[in-house]
Amino acid sequence: MEISTELLRTFICVSEEKTFSSAAVKLHKSQSSISTQIKLLEKQLGSKLFDRSEHPPKLTEIGRSVLQFAKEFIDRTRDLENELKEFSSGISGEVKVGTISSINTYLLLPTIGKLLRKFPKLKVSILNQSRSLLFESVRRGAVDFAIVLSDREPKNLAVKVLKSERLCFVVSPQNHLGFKNHAVLDDLAAAPFVVGLKGSEYAEMIDRLLQKLGLRNIDVAIRISNWEGIKEAVWAGIGLAILPEFVVARDLRDRTITEVFVRDVGLRANIMLLEKPQRHLSSTTVSLVKDSLVRDIVNA
Repeated sequence: MEISTELLRTFICVSEEKTFSSAAVKLHKSQSSISTQIKLLEKQLGSKLFDRSEHPPKLTEIGRSVLQFAKEFIDRTRDLENELKEFSSGISGEVKVGTISSINTYLLLPTIGKLLRKFPKLKVSILNQSRSLLFESVRRGAVDFAIVLSDREPKNLAVKVLKSERLCFVVSPQNHLGFKNHAVLDDLAAAPFVVGLKGSEYAEMIDRLLQKLGLRNIDVAIRISNWEGIKEAVWAGIGLAILPEFVVARDLRDRTITEVFVRDVGLRANIMLLEKPQRHLSSTTVSLVKDSLVRDIVNA
């Protein structure tokens, strides 16, 4: 049985767009051409892929199985095409990396800068999104891989934990908590906190970790959307914050902020590499960028 990639791409597009007319617009073809291609694919497979009695047409059971195969096949075909191009032209092409802005700034950009200087034909696109959107981007293949910080592993993705990252309690150098050898939980309960926006993944993670310590109703002085803003609020003396060590390491060395050591408390989260499941073949260029980032994060 010989099935063209064009037929599979058309089938995937109809499945994603939900209607033949929408797929026709996206693929710049006539609706009759789309219908003919789907009928040809069904004839070759010997099975109906869509239940046309439904409006819009719905995938049959075998259609859902074929869709999964088609997506994997097209992914691998694209990877092979990129691999062959790289053999002839060297390290080149675009690598799409998903992450959040602070991880990009503190962990990824130094390595990517070195790679771009070494391989002038290489292009790297960074997609900064919330973790939940990044998970979906990896599943859809919108990015080649993603690097995130979380205390929970996402479902239906290939996950590799790169490093367990310490989460630091930090205050301004003038804050009284910074003068204690070891604070206790009662000190935290009485302190004003600088936290992320309500509903953000990082804020929810911090809430979960604090609740495990028995701190369920902390005093929130201010909410800020990103780690840089949180850190600036700490500098300004607004309150206590919890930030990854890689975000505050330089500030702690320069003594522009102070770490609060809490007796018998050690909060951690994992820096994780996320990839699409069953992605068997990765291009040389993608592997180079991924392996370089992983190595530098692990060795940092």
